[in-house]
Amino acid sequence: MTIVDVRSPAAPQRSLAHRVGAKVAVRNRYLGTWSPGFEVVALHVQGCLIRRDSDGAVFPEVIPFEDVREPLV
Repeated sequence: MTIVDVRSPAAPQRSLAHRVGAKVAVRNRYLGTWSPGFEVVALHVQGCLIRRDSDGAVFPEVIPFEDVREPLV
């Protein structure tokens, strides 16, 4: 896995949700619904590594950028 240095000019330009520390919602791959309660912990070339707020668990797989967004208020 390759982690992207977000300060690098080669880092992809993404929305505010695609920044380390951002609170985000993640798309459920089975239902297509959005679930809030996550935080971006690292960026990968193909997506984000995220942590679940409820128990602090970091998901082992990279979540594609299109499946991570800012939570609705």
